[in-house]
Amino acid sequence: MTKADLLQLKKLIAEKDDLEHRLMTLKFNPNEEVADTAKDYRTGFPKTIIIRGYGDNNWQKLHTKWAEKLAYTAKRVQEMEQFLDSVKDAEIRQILRLRYIDGLTQAEVGDRMGYSRPAIQKKEERFWEEQYDIKPKG
Repeated sequence: MTKADLLQLKKLIAEKDDLEHRLMTLKFNPNEEVADTAKDYRTGFPKTIIIRGYGDNNWQKLHTKWAEKLAYTAKRVQEMEQFLDSVKDAEIRQILRLRYIDGLTQAEVGDRMGYSRPAIQKKEERFWEEQYDIKPKG
């Protein structure tokens, strides 16, 4: 998981929520006339009848498209949340959640946790350096 991935997390959560809402409120809006034939046996002999009605081909396409997108988005969110859950240091885990899920700035995270903005920045930098096994500068 990269920092760039986590920067997308808040947006992915919002997209997932939006897709869930869209799917729940998607209305079947018949707008095209459709017809089919069938055999009617009520008289004892097969008689071809025409069945007419209205359908909405676009509804099914849209529902399928949104459902697939929702499944993909939900999977990405779950992967990112599992990554955050796997961070062993509780303080870093809290910083990452506040930054990437709640969308707080480093200064806001610092205020909430009782640190300065530079202290939060340093903790975050150290975490990402360790995550990617990068040697500190200097």
